[in-house]
Amino acid sequence: MIGDHGGFDLLLEVGAEALANLAQAAFPVPPFSRPVNLPALGVSGTANFTPTIGSVQPVAGPALNITLNVALDLDANTPLGPVTVGADSDAPIRASVVASLSVDALDVIAGTVAGLDPDITVDLSDDAGVTLILAAVAATEGPEAAEAALVALENGIADALRDALAVVPARSQTLFTFPSSLAPTAPATAPPLVIGVARGALQIGVTLGGTPGSLAAVTNDNLLEASGEAIALIVSNRALLQDLVRNAVVAGFSLPASGFNASHPFFWTGAVQLVGTDLGPINVTRVRASTAGPNRVVLDLTVAGNLAEGAVSVNASIRATATVGIAVVGGAMTLTMTIAPIAVLSASADIAWWVYAAAAFGGAPLLAAAIAVVDLVADGIIRDEIADRIDTSMFPNVSVALPPQLSGGLAPGRVAMLAGPPRITPNGIVDIANDLLLTLRTP
Repeated sequence: MIGDHGGFDLLLEVGAEALANLAQAAFPVPPFSRPVNLPALGVSGTANFTPTIGSVQPVAGPALNITLNVALDLDANTPLGPVTVGADSDAPIRASVVASLSVDALDVIAGTVAGLDPDITVDLSDDAGVTLILAAVAATEGPEAAEAALVALENGIADALRDALAVVPARSQTLFTFPSSLAPTAPATAPPLVIGVARGALQIGVTLGGTPGSLAAVTNDNLLEASGEAIALIVSNRALLQDLVRNAVVAGFSLPASGFNASHPFFWTGAVQLVGTDLGPINVTRVRASTAGPNRVVLDLTVAGNLAEGAVSVNASIRATATVGIAVVGGAMTLTMTIAPIAVLSASADIAWWVYAAAAFGGAPLLAAAIAVVDLVADGIIRDEIADRIDTSMFPNVSVALPPQLSGGLAPGRVAMLAGPPRITPNGIVDIANDLLLTLRTP
């Protein structure tokens, strides 16, 4: 298990700036007004409040602690005459509210309670209008009375804001939805999603089947927020090869499930006809998928044929390489795979000596058929047949939908393979179990 993904098939990490953008759109608080009446100070008027989301901090629970910066504009009637309070300060008020986080099947949902139940702080000690009011109080009643007047004025404004927020209805907003195409056939994991917070980021762990991971085991910070990265998605090596790549390749070559090795996410052996000839079939006998840096998935195929009781032997090794990329397509974080030209690592077709000897005694049709098989290899027919079955559309372009408030403001970031432990295949080949890291950043 690699600490970066904590044993999950997919791990999504969302940074503080992206969460602030999410909260701004998901839980907007429009400007509003409330009367302020403080008879003891002779102050009255209508306070206009303009809240904006200043920061969002993921906290245990899990939940989002949302800080509202509240601008104030109060045209107050006072013993001095009309005085404007709050005009020279952008946000003299802070209101902290909490949005709880939960999962429902493949959805991550944030919700707030009715009334928001805010924790409010007001600091008007440097406000020019309040300074005028307090100076008048200090001149007639002394400095202690001025200090008490400041507390009373700040409390009165906080109460007006609290009364206004008390009528805000409960809200619920789906933040992320994972595609149902990622749901496993069996065994299903319940729940398929778990959420938590660590190092100032929201973490969403996804298990496609079997034993779930652990958020406590996610030891590394996969986001470089200082470089503008907002979201990171890690796909485990097993999920990448088995859940995302294997199904498409199996369909393309009709590989029976019985040929897969249980200790490897994608290692198949058997015999499935690739090309038919007059002397018999040329078969795909081994298929293995692996990962390689900096951002590649490699598919190695072995082709073999022992035709007409050894008249012709065919052996070939073919490699298909897919470059992994990331894009924001249709409001979704999309993993893309682009296939390079199919490479022939080795290819041979040998005609047994006795076929030539038999040609002198009426075996010319056998020799002609054997030469035709050799031409299949020499002319690249076998490579072309594999290329026809492996193309970009064969590999899945997996997408995770982004909330609309994020999708328009993010661009592709890093695509990298995170080196994992070595893995030895059944025939002694050493794989490196790289996990895939994809990030989105602010432009």
